[in-house]
Amino acid sequence: MKQSVWSRLRPGQLGALLLSMLIPLAGKGIDNVALGTWPTACTGDLTATMAYSYSGVADQYSIDYSTPANESGFADVVHAPLTGNPLIIDLPPGVDTGHFEALITFRNSESGEESEPVAFVVAVLACEPPYLLWVPLAEGEVNGNAVSITGCDPESGNVICYGLEYTPGLTGDVTSYTTGFVMNCVGGMNPFVSQKSAYMSGGASVDDYCGALGAIVVFASANTGSFAVQANTPVIIHQICLSIPLLDTLVVSMLPGYGDVSLDLAGGGFSNESLDFSTYRASWEQECLTMPLTWLDFRVSRRDVSTALLEWKTTEEYNNDYFDIQHTTDLSQPFVTIGQVAAAGDAGPEAVLRYSFVDAAPAQGVNYYRLRQVDRDGRDDYSPIRSLHLDKGSSFVEVLPNPVATQLNVKVRQSNGVGHLSVFDPFGRQVWYHATEGNNLDQPIDVSQWPSGLYVVVFSDDTSRHTEKIVVKH
Repeated sequence: MKQSVWSRLRPGQLGALLLSMLIPLAGKGIDNVALGTWPTACTGDLTATMAYSYSGVADQYSIDYSTPANESGFADVVHAPLTGNPLIIDLPPGVDTGHFEALITFRNSESGEESEPVAFVVAVLACEPPYLLWVPLAEGEVNGNAVSITGCDPESGNVICYGLEYTPGLTGDVTSYTTGFVMNCVGGMNPFVSQKSAYMSGGASVDDYCGALGAIVVFASANTGSFAVQANTPVIIHQICLSIPLLDTLVVSMLPGYGDVSLDLAGGGFSNESLDFSTYRASWEQECLTMPLTWLDFRVSRRDVSTALLEWKTTEEYNNDYFDIQHTTDLSQPFVTIGQVAAAGDAGPEAVLRYSFVDAAPAQGVNYYRLRQVDRDGRDDYSPIRSLHLDKGSSFVEVLPNPVATQLNVKVRQSNGVGHLSVFDPFGRQVWYHATEGNNLDQPIDVSQWPSGLYVVVFSDDTSRHTEKIVVKH
């Protein structure tokens, strides 16, 4: 009979491990283990992936699958070499759909030290269209009319945005969709921040039952407008943003009877599709603590009329050597390294490290930037891609300070025609507005009476639009 970590768990310990899967666990020399999104695959796939991070030095890992997983063909992994991030999880050929439990440990082969085991689940899905997935969105990611305000900086309110990725089984025009999700409240607080349809409007709402049931229901729906879809081609149709405190996890399940899409078919007629959905576990650690370092923030802005400023913040740097700054004007072409910034080295979770780089010669038009982070052992990782549009006729806007407690200052150094300056709260409500005209505007905004939280400043004129996230912190 198999003797493993699983057989040594007392009744109730497995549930505790699963519920605390992303809480940093203290090991001897290897701790602060955090796992990314649990590995998910479709029937017929041979591998899945899972990102990870930890503090300390490890060069091996082991996976101890539960007995039902072993019986389904999953083979335990013992002291396998760590060769990359994310980790490649091998799947048994022909494995059926299901959720397969496992424990992972990280090990230093030289000292023999191991981390505490961390639980995860491999999900194997049928993946037959139509189905719906929750997909974490990077800060600034645009899907139709929805712009992600994800912020891996705790000062920004731990806001994580998710896209509802719909894979249709039919080709046509979506005329409405109805989805409902139940999720737990955290500390008695409603985690909902905002939601927006990517291509439609109407029908979205939130019911708050935190006080009575400890849960909320998010109706991510739309019934006005339409957009085209292609069978078997995924598309983000809706965005939901949540504020998730550190070390907390939201369990997101679909409300029975709320998961369908109405389409006008390409060949004529109409049809409804009922969506398949697998429960999702959402957490700040899952989306933000799964790299050799933690990217807290990466933004690109105009430094002046003709140069670009790149600024980024990290934490929990371990074995970090340097950053390559990479640039392209066409995403179909390779990125080119235009500079390098030395890393601070090692820094614990309490240290927030700030870096910057000036591109003195960006191209006119759209510029794309990314950061390549390189460890001392040669392993690398890439930041999300950021874009900046530079045009001699476009506006130049500065928003300072950030975070702000009393007075925000918005400076418009170049404007074309009548400008519109607005501030929106986390729920998308306009809380301040001013029309401007001309250049060299210095506009103070009193925020001393505003509730602390994340806000969005938007300036638009005849030729451009500038958006900036700010944090009001009292």
